[in-house]
Amino acid sequence: MENPLCGVVYFKFPRTCSFVYLMRSLFSYPAPVTFANMQLPQLNFDAYPIKLEERKGVLYIHDPVRRKYLVWQPEEWVRQHTIRFLEACGYPLSNMAVEMGLRLGRMQKRCDIVVYKNHHPILIVECKAPEVPITQKTFDQIAQYNLQLNVPILMVTNGLQHYFATIANEQYQFLQQLPDYQKL
Repeated sequence: MENPLCGVVYFKFPRTCSFVYLMRSLFSYPAPVTFANMQLPQLNFDAYPIKLEERKGVLYIHDPVRRKYLVWQPEEWVRQHTIRFLEACGYPLSNMAVEMGLRLGRMQKRCDIVVYKNHHPILIVECKAPEVPITQKTFDQIAQYNLQLNVPILMVTNGLQHYFATIANEQYQFLQQLPDYQKL
């Protein structure tokens, strides 16, 4: 639903952060959202205000972590919904880093979202655009980042599918839900 007075689009947001809830059927989604004559993909997240703005025919989305508007892109759409999901699950915005740079060998890479607690990273999130399927390559990418950050929890999402995992003995152990921030 769109509020024309403030340029904010409202989406339903989960009451829980459970994996089962997030993996519901694609057929239960409401119709895609239209803003500034652009049809935006519906994601598997519930209601939360996402600030959108149109300037000279270009759509922008607000990032509450970086505190600025960015050009709307499908992956950015997923990233901003994921930030709001994490916030609803008790993960403070002030402890998040978005597109955090890290060096892997000679290559410079960027983690989509890293969450910290007591100045130590505890969660890495890899976001993909909704049309990009989650594959083994996606998990390999986040595992590579984790070689450097060594976090206990990983999350991979394309906005439609969400996976939470830990890595033990080079094996993914999938979780039913995102762990409580206070317990990490």
